[in-house]
Amino acid sequence: MYILFNLNLCIDGSYFGVRPEKKTGVSPLQRFTMVPLCRTTVLLLLSLLSWAAVVFGYAPSGYRSVLGDPGMRWNGKDAAKPLGPRMQLFFYNLCSKAGFTNMSVIPSTKDTCTITKGALLGMGAIKNVASDDCCTACLNEPWCLAWTYWKSPNGVGNCDLKDNTVPQTIPPPLPRKDFSPRKGNCGLTKYQPPENCIDTRVGSGAIRARENGITSFATCQAYCEKNCSTACTFISYSFAHDDCSWYTECDLDELPQGADYYSAAIRQPIPPTSSGVRAYHHQQALPSPRYANCVVDGEQTISKSDNEAKNTGEMDDEWFAVLKEHALASKCALTDTKTRFPSFFWTVMSQNGNAPSSLGSADECLPYCFVDYGPRSNISGYPPAVNASAKRCINDASAPKTPRLQFNSKPMNQAKVMTAFTDASSPELIGSFNWTFELDADLTVPEAKFPKDKSLGVWSWRFDKASQKGIVRMYQRVSELYPWVCTYFGVDVGMGVKGNQAYDGRGMMTESPLAGTDFIVRFFLNITRDDIGGGGGIGSWYLLNMESCWNQVTGNNCRPYGNTNQNSHQQVLLDYGGSDSCTADEPLGCPVYHVEKNGTKIHRLDKAHFPYDAYKQYCCPCTSCSKCNDLNVPCCDPLSNSNGQSIYKIAPHPIWAVYGFPRNATDGFLGDPKMHELHVGKLWDQIWFPCPATESMEIITLNIGPETGYGTGTHDTEFFLSDFDVLVPANKASS
Repeated sequence: MYILFNLNLCIDGSYFGVRPEKKTGVSPLQRFTMVPLCRTTVLLLLSLLSWAAVVFGYAPSGYRSVLGDPGMRWNGKDAAKPLGPRMQLFFYNLCSKAGFTNMSVIPSTKDTCTITKGALLGMGAIKNVASDDCCTACLNEPWCLAWTYWKSPNGVGNCDLKDNTVPQTIPPPLPRKDFSPRKGNCGLTKYQPPENCIDTRVGSGAIRARENGITSFATCQAYCEKNCSTACTFISYSFAHDDCSWYTECDLDELPQGADYYSAAIRQPIPPTSSGVRAYHHQQALPSPRYANCVVDGEQTISKSDNEAKNTGEMDDEWFAVLKEHALASKCALTDTKTRFPSFFWTVMSQNGNAPSSLGSADECLPYCFVDYGPRSNISGYPPAVNASAKRCINDASAPKTPRLQFNSKPMNQAKVMTAFTDASSPELIGSFNWTFELDADLTVPEAKFPKDKSLGVWSWRFDKASQKGIVRMYQRVSELYPWVCTYFGVDVGMGVKGNQAYDGRGMMTESPLAGTDFIVRFFLNITRDDIGGGGGIGSWYLLNMESCWNQVTGNNCRPYGNTNQNSHQQVLLDYGGSDSCTADEPLGCPVYHVEKNGTKIHRLDKAHFPYDAYKQYCCPCTSCSKCNDLNVPCCDPLSNSNGQSIYKIAPHPIWAVYGFPRNATDGFLGDPKMHELHVGKLWDQIWFPCPATESMEIITLNIGPETGYGTGTHDTEFFLSDFDVLVPANKASS
């Protein structure tokens, strides 16, 4: 009543001492700004409306929800009908893949070894141990599944320990001609400490020549022969560039023609003496990395056996993961005849960012990340887009010649998971998933007592009777062995291509909202922990990750199992953290254009007008958009997406604040809980794409969360979330 009384007086004009018709030239809006009590009244009214939005989750006039669980109301009084939480937890590796079933095995003290003479088993090497007992060395590491034994030139026994058992072909001896220097270099390298050329896992590196007494090709060769292992099987030398680079692999018949460089082999690869694998019971292998926890019509519909389903070898592991997702979704589905898709579940995606340093070579890209339809392939009978295309391999003859990515040579296994199923009979509807990538860790240990040096993920939820809504808690911690993990909560399109995936996935959205329409993503977020900083620029917090996908040649929206050499996922992420590679001094890390609200394009070299502070990073989908190569822009990592990928990292900034996004790095971040109402569809009008879509862009994934690196401190983050909804204009159709 107090607010209504004061509001009436302000509009009426009584605070001015005259009626409004006698107070000419003063509008109601001016009265609000001229009288302190009027301003206070309006602020109180806005606060009341904001509180009502949080508590009651109303949809703005003229909007409708496209979620099968609008606002996470569950059993709330204002829910359209009683609903329970429906959740899916899924994992993928750095290549956005489920990975091989036999790469994720819980170790046992009963495990033994099977030894094979003269064989090469397992791609890459996670660790090298000087030992003649490779079996013991392998069984001492919970992630080790295979090893290769070889003797160095000085007679010392070495064990290369590996996290997979993929058979490899022992390379034939190099021909004599490869030992004669020829013009060109074996590829781009980074300066490494000289002692790194002993580590066979690293793959390549560069030594500062003159400071190490190297002044010619011959002295570069002599240095490697004396100081390095077979990691230095090939060298490239340039006096002009003060560079003595070393490589484990090099295709001397396809050398990039670097100025003043000469390259050659300097030693024969040392063949393995023997290889072995961990011998374990098949029950120790982890389930296919899809898990669900759903309450439908008052019943828990997922069983323990549903979540424990794993591939027994009859089909490709990637295709099995797709079929498992479909099977779980069928038990979580809610169908509405008025919507395009059924709704299935909310999704948390968690990704282990580890990979061998040699990932991307011709041998290790296939079949680690992508299927090969050549002579080495023994996989068939499933849609090829599940594993994508061989053309993505960096050393493939038809692939763009980009430098090999230097990954961290740490285990690539999936996480072990513990599920606490939601009790449908409990008013609080409490449930959770706990997971860790440390295969020897015990998840039954309470969270507070779980070892701090182990990775840990927790996704829990409950229905809060006081506020009549569901509340989600997310917690993530990385470890020294698993130092880079992404974990995002959100929604995917009900059926079709979704974030980073080319297959026919399942999600919560009953329609795909369209970029360009004024659709809204709304949620209440409270970030309570943020210790996510790590090396290499890792340490980001995304609010929001917004994703679309279209064919870069035709401009049409992606459809499942499409052309992975032409399709590209377009990610636009507002990043609270992360590094800034878009600056006035380094504009090549920026998008080529910033688009103003009125459509005006500002070039990144226009230092007087380009808003560098509004962007953090841009990379182009070079594997699918031909225009990228003409624009002098960085290429996105070609391995970590089923299709091509484009990444826009935008920063908290007033330019985006007009759409409800954070104005600065503290707005809505740690210690500033708030209701966010983000006009995603209109923001996309200001994003420039080199190969634009020719039809309305469908938004297929919307999620929130951290990309955590291993820095100092506790290496963890925590946040609470509620009221999540996706609202589209009621008078406009989505896709």
